[in-house]
Amino acid sequence: PLWLRRFGASLLRHFSTGITPSSTLNMLASHSSSVKKWQLKKKIAGQNATWAYTNARHQKENASRNKLASARTLLGPALVCNAVEDWLRPECSTYRAMYVPRPQTWSNVQHYVDKIAQSGAFGREQSLEAQVDTFRGHSSEQLLAEELAWKAQHLVGKAIHAGLPTWIGSLIEEDFKNIGMILAKMVPNSKMAFKLDIMGANACKRWHQDRYVGRAVVSYNCCATEFIDHAYVDFWELKNCGNNDCIIRDNSQVCSANTGDVFFMKGTTFPSAKNGLVHRSPEKRLHADGNVKNRLLLKVDLM
Repeated sequence: PLWLRRFGASLLRHFSTGITPSSTLNMLASHSSSVKKWQLKKKIAGQNATWAYTNARHQKENASRNKLASARTLLGPALVCNAVEDWLRPECSTYRAMYVPRPQTWSNVQHYVDKIAQSGAFGREQSLEAQVDTFRGHSSEQLLAEELAWKAQHLVGKAIHAGLPTWIGSLIEEDFKNIGMILAKMVPNSKMAFKLDIMGANACKRWHQDRYVGRAVVSYNCCATEFIDHAYVDFWELKNCGNNDCIIRDNSQVCSANTGDVFFMKGTTFPSAKNGLVHRSPEKRLHADGNVKNRLLLKVDLM
């Protein structure tokens, strides 16, 4: 070893200068002690490095487990997820709906939505619409992303021209692109219909199932979609009776999305064993003067 060679050279120098054997032994003991200390420090450093690596790995594994656990939180029949990307996880096949909570961080747009509704700027159906093929009509993800971006900008541009503030328009545009890309990956051979709807007195308040693949929906003001687990639904009444009170066996089990949340409901033709979520639009809300509060919604339908 290098330390031994150096010690040998040092020993020769000492003998040449008349160093006694006893002092040489003392010097040898000192060198030996230094070597042991160095070896001990090296061992401790190695142990610390191993501990740091193991600790980092455990932290990463715990974070992964915590994320998975949070993704398995339920809201009635819906799987609560951290982001829309989680809708592609394998366990989503065993749920009728997926739900991403998103606190409302934007200002109230009720005044703007009511004003647009009164103007009729969204047309007789109070709806702006854009059609997009999924991967069936595109050779790459990049081309699909480009079409989503162009259609989103075009649709939101119409809404802003009708009086919608640009800051809420920017949020809708991002939702359009993000939701569209995830749904295209979820069911690659379908078509997507994007709708920016204003709903007031025209809302569908009857409990029902959608007769297509699925729908993602975001309500930007007022209130949002209600839904319920199949265990509390009388399906004979659902198919044969128009009375909501007959359809639901226990009203205390009714769940509701919140304003700003991103909610995906599987329709009856969604390709999984669990599909056909029972849901409805919420009861209409009224202003103090008795006029209906209009809601602004982004809907993305898979067909």
